[in-house]
Amino acid sequence: MNISVIRKFTVLFVLSALLTTVISCSKEDEPSGTTGEIQGSWKITGLYTKSGDKEIDNFEDIKKAYPCFPDIVLKFNSNGLFSGTMAAACEILVNSIFGNINESKYEVKDGKLIITSGSSTPTILTVTFNGNQMFLVDSSSSYRIVLTKQ
Repeated sequence: MNISVIRKFTVLFVLSALLTTVISCSKEDEPSGTTGEIQGSWKITGLYTKSGDKEIDNFEDIKKAYPCFPDIVLKFNSNGLFSGTMAAACEILVNSIFGNINESKYEVKDGKLIITSGSSTPTILTVTFNGNQMFLVDSSSSYRIVLTKQ
C-alpha cells in the first residue's frame, strides 16, 4: 500500500474521532438541574397527575381541600438543607410528597433532585428549569409539580 494512502486514512480517522468527540460533548447532554439554580424560595403553582395519556390539573381541587396550599413556601438553602413554611394543615400534604420537610437535606445530581429525610427512603424527582419555574416529576411520571421562584 502506498504511504500517501495510509497517511490519508490516518488523517481521515483522526478527523472522524475528533468530530465524534465534539458531537458527543454537546450542551444537550449536560444535566438540566443544578444546585445553584434550585437555591432559594419556591411556591407550588401547579400540581398535575397522569391518567392514561391525559395530564390532569389538580391545583384548584387541592386548594379547595387545603386553603393553605397556595401559601406554602419551600426553601432550598445553599447548605443543602430543605425546609418549608406552611400552615400545620398543609404540612401533612407536603410531607407526603417530599418526606419530613423539617428534617430534610437535598442534592441535585444528574438532573435529579434527591431529598433525604432521616432514615426514610430518599425522594428522587427529575428536575428541570425554565426561567423562574422549576418542574419536578416523579420516577413513574404519575405526577408533575410546578414551582415558581419567589
